[in-house]
Amino acid sequence: MKKGLILTLFSAIIAVTGCTISNDQTVVWQYDMDYDVAAGVVQDNNYNYVFFADVKGKVFSVWMDTGNARHVWNFTNENVSVLHTQLYTDGSDALFVATTNKLSSVSKLRKLDFGGESLWETNLALVVHGDVASYTNSDNHIHLILHSSDKIARIDVNSFPVTIEIVTAASYGMNDVSKVIVGKDGASIYYYALDSTGRVFKIDSSLNLVASSPTAAKNFYGAVIYYNNKLYVADSQGLHVHDAANISFPPGNYFTEHDIKYTPMLIDPITGMLYIGYYSFNNTPYGGIGKYDLNDNLSRDWTSEYQGFDHFSYSPLYYSYLLEYAAIVDDAGYLNLVDAKTGVFIDVNHYLGVISKPNLKWAHDYNGKAVYIAVNIPSRIYCISLENAATGGE
Repeated sequence: MKKGLILTLFSAIIAVTGCTISNDQTVVWQYDMDYDVAAGVVQDNNYNYVFFADVKGKVFSVWMDTGNARHVWNFTNENVSVLHTQLYTDGSDALFVATTNKLSSVSKLRKLDFGGESLWETNLALVVHGDVASYTNSDNHIHLILHSSDKIARIDVNSFPVTIEIVTAASYGMNDVSKVIVGKDGASIYYYALDSTGRVFKIDSSLNLVASSPTAAKNFYGAVIYYNNKLYVADSQGLHVHDAANISFPPGNYFTEHDIKYTPMLIDPITGMLYIGYYSFNNTPYGGIGKYDLNDNLSRDWTSEYQGFDHFSYSPLYYSYLLEYAAIVDDAGYLNLVDAKTGVFIDVNHYLGVISKPNLKWAHDYNGKAVYIAVNIPSRIYCISLENAATGGE
């Protein structure tokens, strides 16, 4: 099956280990894991598949519409730390899996095809954690950027054997590495590495340090976005903006005064709107969601704060372009929906489970009406119909 999947709702139980199709019109299907989910859910770029993994080294490929299993890879006694699907310039796809072993200081990176074959694997001299950044260079080669707490790795996944370059955080004057993202300035590629205080280090494509920001001394958990030559960094005191050219930023000049933890920000590149999920909103015991206009100096379009919101610590924030809803799971385990046009809260009152660790990515179907959510208490993957959730489908 190719692109263009229309999500169909079923009312039956299918005979696949771990997976059930639900009579609940909001939950299309759920997949119960035997072990703690790792790295969240990712989708492919050409076919109707999603992928997820557990901490024991199993990687699952299932059909988007039913959760029906396609293939399971078993990397025994390895913890999956990163899942990433990549579309190549020739139109082909691949799944990249980074795994670690608690007895080793070396990670493994594998390239898998969607038919179940392992194409290659290589060792990386760092313990990979966090997320992955990727881009296509001027030679049409795909580069993956991975990191540990003290190293950054760049891998050319078009070359064979694979080309790996590793630099230490100490060589840039970094205390640690919390996040690395990629930004383009014209034809030039830059990497922006952040430590746990939110200090930013700009690195060029030759892996040389270009600039760094002053010591931030804030709690940075990983929420950062590059957009239109600016770097938007969220931390425990709110959101601030760096000029990406020279990493300049007036200390203390925060655009908001809300606590932001691991929940990633997201940008609608069509409208230039920024969506933020707050751990704590205006010093209240509640979380909140904010929408800001990047084309108008971050003017506030709306903010939503309701006593029904618990805190937002780890959940991704998803925006459906077609439905114009923003979706997030609060720390109590409930799905929350907001009308992205108005900021009006949509009372879903649907319990899914708790997300208690970062980097559990979400995926979505091709029309944006379904979102694939990973929770780890209990360890479970959901296919959620946002359209039915918004209309009270139970």
